[in-house]
Order: sequence, then structure tokens, then C-alpha cells
Amino acid sequence: MKSVGEQLKAAREAKGLSLNDISQITRINRKYLEEIEQNITPQLPPTYVNAFLKAFAREVDLDLNTLSESQLPLHPIPKILLDAGKAVHEDSDRISDGSVPIPKNNTAEEGTTRQNKSMFVILILLVTGLAASIVLLHKEKTAPPREISFSDVVKEQESKNNVMNAATDSLAIFDQKRMTIADSLFLEGVASESVWVHIVIDGMKTSELIFPPAFHMKWKAKKNFVVSIGNAQGISFMLNGIRLGLLGTTKKPLRNYIISQETLQKLRAILKEHDAKH
Repeated sequence: MKSVGEQLKAAREAKGLSLNDISQITRINRKYLEEIEQNITPQLPPTYVNAFLKAFAREVDLDLNTLSESQLPLHPIPKILLDAGKAVHEDSDRISDGSVPIPKNNTAEEGTTRQNKSMFVILILLVTGLAASIVLLHKEKTAPPREISFSDVVKEQESKNNVMNAATDSLAIFDQKRMTIADSLFLEGVASESVWVHIVIDGMKTSELIFPPAFHMKWKAKKNFVVSIGNAQGISFMLNGIRLGLLGTTKKPLRNYIISQETLQKLRAILKEHDAKH
């Protein structure tokens, strides 16, 4: 039975794609793609490895659900546990060969020491996980921003009269705010599932991450953001405290979506009109 790496490689070659092609489409480093094809687990967190596998399989039309767990690459074992296991294995080999006689008392003491080390490592991992959970819970408890449906933004953009009115209000707002701080756009994103996000800030600085579920991130810019997402429904956004929500209506990739000062001005105009009605 072929490994998942071999099946991915065969599917890629059948589609006439190179590793460079897959790398450009998925924005995954070619090195990690090569390791996956060789059935070597990249030295990355399990969430990233799974996300890379799904993205690779999706581009070559391979269904990972049809593969058994034995065919998938194993997640990397922490080095300290790997070294401890290796030491136990080497000691066992020497004892079975009769080349190194070890007194029973020493063996028992070493076994206890290794057990204590393993428990210490597990304790550190548990404490780290607890600290991360506390941070995430703190972020979730913060007061929600004022929300406005992104569908209203789309309708406003499609209506010529509303666009003209929003533009007039936006110019007035711009005149009042022209002396504000240099970085006047603040974008926030919260992932609902694992998702790849690529953002170009003011045409210069680039931010590229694979968000795990519930991960929160902030960016700031002077002029605009150009956003690309692996799954348009995998992450929702807020601009200067006003909710944008999802940028797409399907789970397909979204490329080069522009969020600018004009977007913010239109959002404020719609919010102002909404408040006037209520």
C-alpha cells in the first residue's frame, strides 16, 4: 500500500504539476512539500502539518479521508522524550547481549529517574497548555465591538446613490480626522478553524500565517491591506472596531481582497445612517 506521500506525488504528477506549482498555489514552503512527499513529517506543530496535508491534497484532488492512519505521516516526537526512549532502548540491547551487566538496584534507580523526567516534561506541557487557554479565554471575554453586517456593505457598494452619499460623508470625516496618528487603519482577525492568511500592508510589509481555531491577530496600516485567504469562511475581520465579518460566501480561497481607507469611510457612513434610523 502506497504511503500518503507517494500518493500525493503520484496525483501531482498526474495533473502535470511541479512542486514549485503547488508551492505557489498553496503558499507552502517547497521544503515542507518535499518532506511530505517523502513521508517525512515536517518539524512543525501538528496543526500546521495537518493544514499543509489538506491544502496539498486539495490541489491534486486527493481525498485524505480514504487513507488509513497507518498511511499518514506521524507527528514529530519532542526531542527530550525521543532521547529518553533511545537511552532506554540502548540499555535494553546491552543487557540482552550480556555485554554490560547492570545490578538490579541501579536498573531500578535509572528507571525511576527516567520516569521522573517524563513526568516533569508532561507537567511542563500541561502548564503551558493551561497558560495558553487562560490567554484565549481572556481575549474571548473582552467586550464585543459594534457590529454591522458585511452584506450591508455589499449592498451599499452596489447602489450608486448610497455610494455617492457615503462618499460625501466620508470626505467630511476625512477632513475632521486628517490630523490623526499615521497608522490609522486597524484590522483584527479571529479564525473559526485552521486557515491560511496572507496580508500585504501598504504594498510593502507582508504577514503570512496559518491560524489555528480561535486564534486572534491584529495588523495596522496607513493606506490599505491586501488580503488573501485559503478559506474565505475560515476567519472573520473587524476594521477600526467595526465588524466586517466574513469576506466571502463560500469556503473557496479568496485572493487580493483590498481593505482601505475608503472601506472604513463607507462603513462609518453606513453605521451613521443605521444609528440615525434607530
